[in-house]
Amino acid sequence: MNQRQRSSVFALVSRLVKILTRKLRDLNAWVSLAKATNMTPANLCHKVNGTACDENGVANFRAFIFSVGWLAVPLFTRVTRRGWEITIEWRPHGVPNETRDKDTLVIGYFYDSLPDAPRVLHLPNVTRAGRVATFTLPDPVTATGKPLSPDEIVHLYPYVAGSGQDEFSTSVYLRVARDANEILG
Repeated sequence: MNQRQRSSVFALVSRLVKILTRKLRDLNAWVSLAKATNMTPANLCHKVNGTACDENGVANFRAFIFSVGWLAVPLFTRVTRRGWEITIEWRPHGVPNETRDKDTLVIGYFYDSLPDAPRVLHLPNVTRAGRVATFTLPDPVTATGKPLSPDEIVHLYPYVAGSGQDEFSTSVYLRVARDANEILG
C-alpha cells in the first residue's frame, strides 16, 4: 500500500469513527475501554477497526467491531429477515454477574453498499431475558434518500448494554441476506 493510499484510508477511518462515535452517544463501549489505556475512545476504535477498512469504508465486515466489553455475549441462535424486518433469537450464556436479565439490545449495522455509513439502533425495551428481538431497520436509504434494493445485504453487530454507560458486551457479526432464515452455530 503506498503512502497516498494509506493517507486516504486513515482519513476515511477517522471520518467513520467520528460518525460512529456520534451515533453511539451513551452506548459507546469504547469510552469505558479507553479508560484502561492511554488512548482516547476514538483513537482506540480507529486502531481496532482500521485494518478492517480501505479507502471506501469497511472492506472486511467480519473483522469490524462496534462494541467491546466484559458483559457476556448472548449466544445468538437464529436470524431471519423478511424485507427490512429482522428477527434475532438468542439464549443466555455466561456467568450470572456478566449476564443481567435487564441488559438491553443494541444493533450496530451497515448496508453492504454503504460501507462508510455506520448506523445504530438501540432497542431499550428488548432485554437479554427476552431471548428474541424483532425490529424493522428504520433507514434503508442512501445519503441522498434513494431507497436501497430489497436484495441489499445487511451487516449486523448486536451487543448488549448494561443499565449504566460503562458496561457492554462485545458485538457479534451477523451477515443477513434477503429472506434469510438461518440457524447460527
